[in-house]
Amino acid sequence: MSCSYTHPSDLTVTQAYWTKQGYGNQPDLTTNPDYKGRINAGCQQENSRCSLQVCSLNKADSGAYYCRVTVSAQGQIWTRTAAVYLEVGEAPQTPSLSIYPPGNIQEGTDVTLTCTSRSHLPVRSYSWYKTQGSAATTRLDHRGDINPTHYKIKHISREGGGGYYCQTSYTCGNRNSSTVNLQVSCE
Repeated sequence: MSCSYTHPSDLTVTQAYWTKQGYGNQPDLTTNPDYKGRINAGCQQENSRCSLQVCSLNKADSGAYYCRVTVSAQGQIWTRTAAVYLEVGEAPQTPSLSIYPPGNIQEGTDVTLTCTSRSHLPVRSYSWYKTQGSAATTRLDHRGDINPTHYKIKHISREGGGGYYCQTSYTCGNRNSSTVNLQVSCE
């Protein structure tokens, strides 16, 4: 987050810092124990900018942050604050992958893999991947499936066996499910 300020040239900036309170006694955020080790805050008077970086965000960090600037001239002091609002959403959860039918899969069986998002965030897309031992991972094509949360394998062969996982994509990043091993037995 950042803020910038301007002031008449005959005034001197005596304080510039970030705070969580917009009224009353406004302590510098760098002295707040809830932010210890999690913030990088600073104000550079030469370019009239203040910046604030908060690491390891959590929902309690949501709210208004105030850039407070105090100027003085000839014994008079003026203070102004400007608010920047931060809304912290939930981090995407790891999706789960299930196989139907469960258990030992016979060659020639139709198999459906289902990817379930456990997040309250909207999923932008689902992707499917297959691993084969230590070989490279292959991205699988949906093959026109109407429901992207399912990956269907018709009449699976032994070559269809291997590790499968799904990936859910959100506006704030991607999450992969655990790899599930699909074993195919001969008829």
